[in-house]
Amino acid sequence: MGPSQRSTASRNRRITEHLPLVEPWVRHYSRCSGEPAEDLRQVAVLGLIRAAERFNGNQQVPFAAFARPHIRGALLHYLRDQAHVIRIPRRVQEQRSAGVQPKLRRVPYTMALETSWCEPVAAERLGPSIDDLLAALTPAQRQLVVQVVLRGQSLRSVARSLGTSASTVHRRLQRALETIRRPLNPASAARGC
Repeated sequence: MGPSQRSTASRNRRITEHLPLVEPWVRHYSRCSGEPAEDLRQVAVLGLIRAAERFNGNQQVPFAAFARPHIRGALLHYLRDQAHVIRIPRRVQEQRSAGVQPKLRRVPYTMALETSWCEPVAAERLGPSIDDLLAALTPAQRQLVVQVVLRGQSLRSVARSLGTSASTVHRRLQRALETIRRPLNPASAARGC
């Protein structure tokens, strides 16, 4: 048996011995994300394989300690790239799988854009339009909301164009969004609100 065959055999042995490391991560992220456990298991095993290929037995680090960050990292990368950005409530998922069109309590983002800029009559039914909400902002706040929320630019790119930091842009954006939220969620008449 040559050196490459020995290293491949030890890598394969290491993978099969440490497969149980994968399951806790798969269960955790399957519960958190709603992604199928089998898909996550495949991704986690790929992380374990990558760890086995990169492991250097000469270091005084046990393989399990070396492999855990690789497994978790593979899962997080997969979830970042593949999973839904917005978590759909389980009730809505169940209604969709049963073929029932769920009643939405809020207007979907694309519909709100269409109604506020294209159909003023429909926007009146929905409450304040986006145009009305944006008009309540200062020009600087309006620019931030349009760039970050509506156009999807990153805080860092907007900060670079304004010559400030991303944390400053974030803080200003949060203030602007709070101004927009007030008319959408008026204070309750209940005591303590």
